[in-house]
Amino acid sequence: MVESAIEKEFIEEIAGLFAVQVSDLSRDTRFIEDLGASSARMFAVSGVMEELGGFDVSYSEANGCSTIGDAIDFIKARSA
Repeated sequence: MVESAIEKEFIEEIAGLFAVQVSDLSRDTRFIEDLGASSARMFAVSGVMEELGGFDVSYSEANGCSTIGDAIDFIKARSA
């Protein structure tokens, strides 16, 4: 999967997870402050990261990603 495809798919998945429009999200969107992510939602974010990356992502690793861009960069780095 090309990097831009990973970014596009991740943002689409996050939009669905948080019931927001894709156009309302960017790499700078913060999970907790902007989207109001709870612990359960961050666990779901780790699932999206696992699905797109093809590897296990712990809750603490996902929770360490404060923005959508952080999560995308994590997926890219682990997939490389």
